[in-house]
Amino acid sequence: MLEYAIMSRRCTICGKKSMVAVIRKKLRGKYNPTGKKRKYPNLQWVRLDDGKRVKACTKCIKTLSKVKKPKVKKTKTERSLAGPKRRAGGPKIARSNRVAPK
Repeated sequence: MLEYAIMSRRCTICGKKSMVAVIRKKLRGKYNPTGKKRKYPNLQWVRLDDGKRVKACTKCIKTLSKVKKPKVKKTKTERSLAGPKRRAGGPKIARSNRVAPK
């Protein structure tokens, strides 16, 4: 985890920070650059597993809440019961049997 100031407008997990967006309005058929606007990430206070309270963006909060499923390998008998692997696209035709387009 990256260490930043507590009250900064930056995600402590991924480091996402504010960005500047240029706003353009259409005025009589032409674009009129009306200035720049600063956009901030959606930061929320969240408590981590170790008990610390940090500001994190909602995308990081979402990924923190996901629980990884443990991968379980199938045994040989389970794989044989599933049947052979099938390929998409149907049966293969030998090149010599193909009809040439007219």
